[in-house]
Amino acid sequence: MQYPVIVEALANARQAAESYLSQVEIATIEINLPQEQWLRPGSPEAWLKALEPFAGDEEAIREHFAEIAAERQREREEMEQLEAA
Repeated sequence: MQYPVIVEALANARQAAESYLSQVEIATIEINLPQEQWLRPGSPEAWLKALEPFAGDEEAIREHFAEIAAERQREREEMEQLEAA
């Protein structure tokens, strides 16, 4: 049986890895990006950020969402016409 050889090889590999890792230095790179770039599109945080310009103006929010809904409706109608053709 060659198990002692395998055990010794594993012990040597572990010692070599521990020796190497004990010499590794960790570096941290900090990047200052605007907060908007950290937001995942469609996330609740992104939606709240998008609504900030409308804070306190409920009518503007309603109009904004009505415009979005109208645009989506136009897009759906356009797709239906293309599919029907």
